[in-house]
Amino acid sequence: MDDSRPYWLILGGYGQDGGFGDYAEPVWDEEPLRRPDGGLVWFRDGGAADEFARRLSAREEAVFRAAGCGGYLTGDFPYEYRAFKVWPAAGPAADGDPGLADRLPLVEADDGAADR
Repeated sequence: MDDSRPYWLILGGYGQDGGFGDYAEPVWDEEPLRRPDGGLVWFRDGGAADEFARRLSAREEAVFRAAGCGGYLTGDFPYEYRAFKVWPAAGPAADGDPGLADRLPLVEADDGAADR
């Protein structure tokens, strides 16, 4: 893998189907999706990653609905997948720089909000 270009990982979780995702933050697994042999599922192409996640989510939903799960206002939702863009690490890790958070420019300050 070329370490300078972004790539996409697939995470699974709940909350993006228009149900409770409209009222609460989605909950994604901490670990990305892996192949049956343990290898990481990753993509160079974001469009391909999105399509993969869409197809896998559709399969999960079909099995979920076929099993009689879910329904109007039940609070049950099928497991879903989403592609997340990842930028490879470059430079030193921030672990050893406890003052970094105090030195970084704030987004709000960049748009002039700090002047209001």
